[in-house]
Amino acid sequence: MKIALVRFYQRKGSTGTIPWHYSFYKTILEKEGHCVDIFDNQVLQLSVGDLVDAVLDTDAEVIGVGRIGTVYNPLKKFCNKIKKINTSILIVVGGHITADYDFLLRKVSIDVVVRGEGEVTLQNIVSSVADGKDWFDVKGIAYLKNGVLRETQQEKLIAMDVLPDFCVEHFEMAKYKSSVDDTFIIDDKAKMLKENGDLQLSIFLARGCPFNCFFCYRHIPGYRYYSRERLEYILKYFKGKGYSFFSFGDECVTANKKNLKNICELALENNIYWGTSGRVDQLSHEVLRLLAEHNCAFLQFGVESFDQSMLDQMNKKT
Repeated sequence: MKIALVRFYQRKGSTGTIPWHYSFYKTILEKEGHCVDIFDNQVLQLSVGDLVDAVLDTDAEVIGVGRIGTVYNPLKKFCNKIKKINTSILIVVGGHITADYDFLLRKVSIDVVVRGEGEVTLQNIVSSVADGKDWFDVKGIAYLKNGVLRETQQEKLIAMDVLPDFCVEHFEMAKYKSSVDDTFIIDDKAKMLKENGDLQLSIFLARGCPFNCFFCYRHIPGYRYYSRERLEYILKYFKGKGYSFFSFGDECVTANKKNLKNICELALENNIYWGTSGRVDQLSHEVLRLLAEHNCAFLQFGVESFDQSMLDQMNKKT
């Protein structure tokens, strides 16, 4: 089968993130003999009409789309245009935008919502379609049948070490930001790496968050991270591709001290400079010293309020 995966344009000029999960889907599906094209409109910058034309030119039978809620309007226009041209194409939506999937299914011309992670669920949907079987019983989905919302049993979360390898060949890497920000240049060794042409990259090393702030949409519970062995393999893979500066997009790297220690030690061993985000209530002099001694260039925090009563209402636990 032919599958198209589409990431919608979100912010003008923002080309620092790569949809690595689409690469995972591509690896999984192509191992089963399917043909997968990735359209990252964050870098393609196509109009909705041109994006529709580009996707239809691939003769895709299944289209996977998604992202956060701010892409609702282009997603709606895109899906509606696709369905007006070819109603037989199956449109699958996942990601944060599916927080209110009942609303999404009723307002947008889509067929099915993935309610959790896509690696297993999308694979099962595509396999069902390819085999000429109904996909209605695939775990981890929601859809409308005769106007009634149907939800299937939740699919189990995938273990991080089971995920496919990162693959830069799945993207036109030259279209993404790779120049090194001055923030990373914290010592002479970092300066030398930059002068030698080493690049910057954004990747994820964990999924989820162990906290439950009331304003945050959390459709995947828990916090999972790579084993030290797999983490080392990933960092060495990218190091071999010329990347020495990393922004780890994990929501809360400080959530697990064992994982944080693994990142720190492997970063120092491999001459990697990095930055990430965390929570103020998880910091201590010990943690800050660990970061400072292991090439951590910056740590970002979200400051939602200076009012303790508001923090309590948000369930910030700080």
